[in-house]
Amino acid sequence: MNSILDTFHIDWKIILAQAVNFGIVFFVLYRYAIKPLGKVISERQSKIEGGLKDAAQNASLLQEAKSEYEKIKQTAHKDAQSILAQAKEQALKEQSLIMAEGVAAREALIAKTKQELKREKEKVLKEAKQEIGALIALAAEKVLEDVSDKKVDQKIIDSALLAVTTATTHEKR
Repeated sequence: MNSILDTFHIDWKIILAQAVNFGIVFFVLYRYAIKPLGKVISERQSKIEGGLKDAAQNASLLQEAKSEYEKIKQTAHKDAQSILAQAKEQALKEQSLIMAEGVAAREALIAKTKQELKREKEKVLKEAKQEIGALIALAAEKVLEDVSDKKVDQKIIDSALLAVTTATTHEKR
């Protein structure tokens, strides 16, 4: 062994000093660099794992929220369709009610107009009878100016009025 040491010019004191130096440097590095760095790395690793866990939870929550959104959307669509159908139905009911009221009002107006026309016709006929009677009386008076008998005059007027009344009564029928 001495021969190997002499051949390679190895001094055991230097090797021992270098081993002590290596031990001291290793201890200092381990104590002040590797150990704190390991702690930082482990903390960082736990944060990353927590972030991944949170991301997975958020992804599942997002998926649940999407499915809930779709359910709510479908429910809202169905509700909107039913409300629309009810509104159409109500509009049709109101339309038929308004139409019925319009028909009833039209029928009432027609009946009222017919009654007014009937009254007007009767009024015109009554006035015509009076005018015809007056004209007959005037004509009879002119014709019979020579005859001064009032009874005969009245009889002629009454018979003419009766004839006019009978004629108008036949016209009404």
